[in-house]
Amino acid sequence: MPELLLRLVVMALGRTGMGAGMGERIAAASYRAAVAGLCLVLGGLALFAALVCAGVGVWLFAASQIGSVGASVVVAGTLLVVGLALMITARHVLRRKPAPPPTEAATESPLLQEAAQLFKAHKATMLLAALIAGIVAETAQRRK
Repeated sequence: MPELLLRLVVMALGRTGMGAGMGERIAAASYRAAVAGLCLVLGGLALFAALVCAGVGVWLFAASQIGSVGASVVVAGTLLVVGLALMITARHVLRRKPAPPPTEAATESPLLQEAAQLFKAHKATMLLAALIAGIVAETAQRRK
């Protein structure tokens, strides 16, 4: 969930752009992220309450059919199946690794190999050049 909230903030900041009034935009994006987080929490609570109500309904129905002990077993079994399905889904999502980038084809380029060697040899200079290029690009975008 923290990752989702962080993504929401980054998306909101990306939509606002850069420029004057950045503090107001960050505050607005933070507010939207907080509201989205609150909605997620309240939605989770509502979903939990709905599941509890469904469990009570199944128990009441099963109790009239097979007795209170059988109803408890039916509800417990249903919750067990749902819980196991959710755990297996979470395990699958966490184990899935993103596809590796196609580095084999890209690293065969002599220009890219030369750039990588240049970066390794002059790391500080290259980072400073990237910083200056970013500042120049931002300044040029502001003047438009």
